[in-house]
Amino acid sequence: MATFKNEVLYRVYIVLALVVLVAVAIYVRVVMIVIVEGDEWRDQATEKYIAIRSIEADRGNILAADGSLLATSLPFFDVGFDPNSTGMDPLDFDLNIDSLAYCLATFIDPSFTPGGYKDTLLALRAAGSQFVSIKRNVPYDEMLLMSTFPLFDKGRYKGGFITKPKYKRERPFGMLANRTIGYIRDNSKPIGLEGYYNEILAGEAGQQPMRRVAKDVWIPISNLASVEPKSGDDV
Repeated sequence: MATFKNEVLYRVYIVLALVVLVAVAIYVRVVMIVIVEGDEWRDQATEKYIAIRSIEADRGNILAADGSLLATSLPFFDVGFDPNSTGMDPLDFDLNIDSLAYCLATFIDPSFTPGGYKDTLLALRAAGSQFVSIKRNVPYDEMLLMSTFPLFDKGRYKGGFITKPKYKRERPFGMLANRTIGYIRDNSKPIGLEGYYNEILAGEAGQQPMRRVAKDVWIPISNLASVEPKSGDDV
């Protein structure tokens, strides 16, 4: 009888030991996920995050009595490429990738050879990337040139051509009448004509549903309605 009881206790201890080991393994895995791998999992969780993003409006000009410009907004663009755009025909990509790589390496970034640029784009496409930064702070005329490149000329959804506009305030006369013309800055009191007529000059920001595909990188969603920004009026 004693031997039977000892055998039962032995089996109970084995089961308890296994339960404890499993519990410890689960606890260790939870700690690994929360502490060690937490940032990686959070980054992956935000890749498909969708939000309504504000689109900056073109600020109106400030004109002198004779019509000359005192302050104006010049557009610049951050240009990117989505090699896996849902609207892109794979055949279009295959037919145009050589020519696109040649144009980018020749006119935009000579540090690449056409073959090197092609290999980079192919690798990013194979990796499932949805955003490739091509060039930042691109002037308007250069952006127009890039929009004529093979594949890019098919637009945002069929060609993966992404442009994010931003505006830089310029004063043709430099510091002349700087205080009178004024400025608008974050966390600062509006000054001069820029401040007094801000509601007229500012226009109305637009709204665009966007998906985050990487940290601080948002791309428009093609099948959701957007509200176009309304440019500000001149004063």
